[in-house]
Amino acid sequence: MPGLPFFDDTAPSPVRAPTVEITISSSGGDSGGFGGMADAASGLLGGASAASWADHLLSLSLHQGFAPNVDYIDLLIAATEGAPEAALGDEGTIAIGAADAVEDLFSGSIIAIERRGDSMRRYRLSNGSHSLAQARINQSVIDMSVQDAISHAASQYNYSPQADISGSDDLLPQIVFDDSSTLWDHFAYLAGLRGANLWFDATDALQLADQLEQGDSVATFTWGEDLLEANLWQRSAHSGAITAFGGDRIDGDFVLRKEATPNRAEQGDGLPARFYRDGLLQTQQDLTTRAAAAALNGLRQTDLSELLVSGSAALGPGRVIELASLPGGGDGNYLIHRAHHTFDHLNGWRTHLSVSEASGGGLGAVGGLI
Repeated sequence: MPGLPFFDDTAPSPVRAPTVEITISSSGGDSGGFGGMADAASGLLGGASAASWADHLLSLSLHQGFAPNVDYIDLLIAATEGAPEAALGDEGTIAIGAADAVEDLFSGSIIAIERRGDSMRRYRLSNGSHSLAQARINQSVIDMSVQDAISHAASQYNYSPQADISGSDDLLPQIVFDDSSTLWDHFAYLAGLRGANLWFDATDALQLADQLEQGDSVATFTWGEDLLEANLWQRSAHSGAITAFGGDRIDGDFVLRKEATPNRAEQGDGLPARFYRDGLLQTQQDLTTRAAAAALNGLRQTDLSELLVSGSAALGPGRVIELASLPGGGDGNYLIHRAHHTFDHLNGWRTHLSVSEASGGGLGAVGGLI
């Protein structure tokens, strides 16, 4: 099998022929029914070399997104003589890029193996999102912020979020994690209360950040060069008047039911009206943040768009990119919601993106946007 890259230096710039580095280390786990000899060899040799994996790689496909989406990458390997093998649970890292500028793309462990009759083998790896999407606990925490509650629960699975929440994240009186939902679903819900997103990055680190506070753009894509397709949408309003209702107010450890004023916050006007009820929210600041977060989510739905660009390992959920020279207008910064990286012999390396406009104004700017 030829090594990577598969194309020479004269390939057009939009079609990237990258160098791919794949490292799989044995965990001593189940071979998935492919026999113990491969496990023994992997254990003795410390796993197949990165060059061996790259030499037999036919294609890769990586799907990434915000919680509660589960990330995964499929590696299609030519099962010819000398092809490497791995077992369920083995840990892997995939890096990709120009020969002199390879960057981390994904880190995780093997969760599925497909042995095919056409002399090919598919390995599927996932990251911490898969672990948390399988995890269920029954536990409550008292007087914790959303960030601290997520950190507390995630630490039981050896994860700690790297947080960047610029808005309010006051203490909540009680947060309950129960087995009616997975931890990943609980985390997504809690992040949504603060208008934040949660995702795993290329190094399998858990990230928590405001939806509009993602920093400077990581790359600029220009129409006719490395921006291959752009489908920018404008849709009718997802939400008009938004009302967020909270639980009973607490004053001096007593719940005041008869004399309490309505515990709610409003955002926007018009139709369609949306109502959100979150009993664990009790302060006016909590409810104001919740209403603004719902308005922001509605705003995102109106311009969620699709792009196809030349491949870049820097592209993933939570990153901001800049678009330039669009013939129909639309230049500016866009927040990545989902990324789908693909590589094969025919098309080279490309990245499909789901994006929405990033104003950079945070939740406080939502009132002026809707």
